[in-house]
Amino acid sequence: CDVYLTIMLMNKPLRILHLEDEPDFSALVAAILDKEGLPAEVFLVTDFASFNSALEQTEFDVIIADYMLPTCNGLQALEVSREKCPTTPFLLLSGAIGEHAAIDFLRCGATDYILKSGLERLVPAIRRAVEEVHERSERKTAQAEVRAGEKQYRVIFDGSPVPMWITHIETGAFIEVNEAAAIIKESAHPDC
Repeated sequence: CDVYLTIMLMNKPLRILHLEDEPDFSALVAAILDKEGLPAEVFLVTDFASFNSALEQTEFDVIIADYMLPTCNGLQALEVSREKCPTTPFLLLSGAIGEHAAIDFLRCGATDYILKSGLERLVPAIRRAVEEVHERSERKTAQAEVRAGEKQYRVIFDGSPVPMWITHIETGAFIEVNEAAAIIKESAHPDC
């Protein structure tokens, strides 16, 4: 995974916001990340107000949230995170969640959900989520470069004073001509 190599080479740990009302469990999550060799800074927030404040003040690479907390539920946290940082992966980490609730959560934009009894899935889920964000970013950059190249081509092709045309390789039929070629054609054959 290129992203993790880059992170490790740059000594830049992932910034993870963890909404969890049990600090001991958050410490366990941080220990698992460390044990699995995933460099991360885990920022624990224990209530909805602190969660909102953290999202407004800092950018995070990943958000992990418990499903049921005294001040909110995971769906409320997901809605706020999608509003404030829509591209940041959001993982639900819950003690117990029904299949229907998990599906609803994923439909609402969560990246993944992990049961607290299945923490062996946490690090692979984080890695996959971060990699997907990286790939989307690269794809978006590549698409923007293609659009810029097409725009530049169009300016050169259309604005050139030299006649230019594109023909079908097999039939020789004209596919496109620039303005200079159209003017020459009209002056050579005014009735066409």
